[in-house]
Amino acid sequence: DKGDPLAGAVVGLKPVIAGPRAERLFKTATSDESGAFHLSGIAPGEYLLMAFDKLDAAIIQDPDLWQQHANGAQKVVVKEKAAENKTLKAVAPGEPFVQQ
Repeated sequence: DKGDPLAGAVVGLKPVIAGPRAERLFKTATSDESGAFHLSGIAPGEYLLMAFDKLDAAIIQDPDLWQQHANGAQKVVVKEKAAENKTLKAVAPGEPFVQQ
């Protein structure tokens, strides 16, 4: 709530495209003790980026989870050989997300 760094958040990067290729492009990471995370090897394209607090990493690709929390996702456009820093607010998977 306070914007403090969150260790152990599960971060997902979901491609906007659908289909079998989308599953291969999906990336995940877990934040470290300082709340930082790193994703690499990302193909250029449009993605949704979201962090979840207290989530079983095995369900991060569940479409229902992403649909339930769609308002909490950040749209990201990845370009060839680009690097970006993003700050996320983690959502709890069992609670509805309220846009602030």
